[in-house]
Amino acid sequence: MTPLRKPLCAVLTPVGRQRLPSGQPVDFDALYTTLIEPAIVAAGMTPLRAGEEAVGGGVHAPLHERLLLCDYAVVDLTGESAAAFYQLGLRDGLRPATTVTLVGEVGD
Repeated sequence: MTPLRKPLCAVLTPVGRQRLPSGQPVDFDALYTTLIEPAIVAAGMTPLRAGEEAVGGGVHAPLHERLLLCDYAVVDLTGESAAAFYQLGLRDGLRPATTVTLVGEVGD
């Protein structure tokens, strides 16, 4: 008998500290480690954040492979990145109803 594997959840979020178009600073690494990752683990899944592993030849091929093959995905659209919208479109087109989108609220 083989043990059941936990579902994999691809996570696409901006990395590091960035400024939103409004100028508000956001620490996306802290958001991931304090909110997103614990929620995925609590749901019984294994999170795989894009760009966390060092891979030769760039991150696009592994990122797209993970995005399309993982059981579930979380995509953060807070930074209004065109790449994030594109990746969400790919994911939703091939694996509908398996993705959670996040958009942060800009404070005053």
